[in-house]
Amino acid sequence: MDEDAIIRNRLIDERALKRLTRRFSSLKDEADFGAVEADFVAFEAGLLRIQLQWDASQREEARYDKDLQTLIAKAPEEEKEIERLQILLRAAEEEKLQKQSLDEIAHDILRKQLPSRDAAHAEIQRLQDEIQRVKGEGEMLQSEWGKRRDAFAQVIASLERLQAVTKHDEGREDGEMMQEDQVMTL
Repeated sequence: MDEDAIIRNRLIDERALKRLTRRFSSLKDEADFGAVEADFVAFEAGLLRIQLQWDASQREEARYDKDLQTLIAKAPEEEKEIERLQILLRAAEEEKLQKQSLDEIAHDILRKQLPSRDAAHAEIQRLQDEIQRVKGEGEMLQSEWGKRRDAFAQVIASLERLQAVTKHDEGREDGEMMQEDQVMTL
């Protein structure tokens, strides 16, 4: 059975049509005319039902065609939107991976035992004591270097005086030697 025959069988109530034809063919008097009229009304109601179904089907088909055209018209725009959303999805996935990586790093850092507050204060105090000790050593070394500079300056001054005295004595000896040489030449 082809598709059109199936649709026709579903839409047309053949029983009402057969009943109507039987009544027409067996119509003998006016009394039977009322029964035929009732069958005509039933047949007409069936035809009206078929017409209403046909009209509804036509409206549904028109609405379907309109929706189809709307979807076809929107398809390129929707494809662009899908592409945009895929890009956003990839970016969100990358961001999620970065956050997971940072969370793992933070977890690793926090997993290592952090010193307690008291231990941190003790370490700070130890470092401050060490700083004071180093400052004291620095001041002591600075004082020691100051003394050494003073002693070195005194040594230099003494050497300069000795050099001056030596030059002065040499000058006198040279003068005396010249006098002796003159005396001898005479």
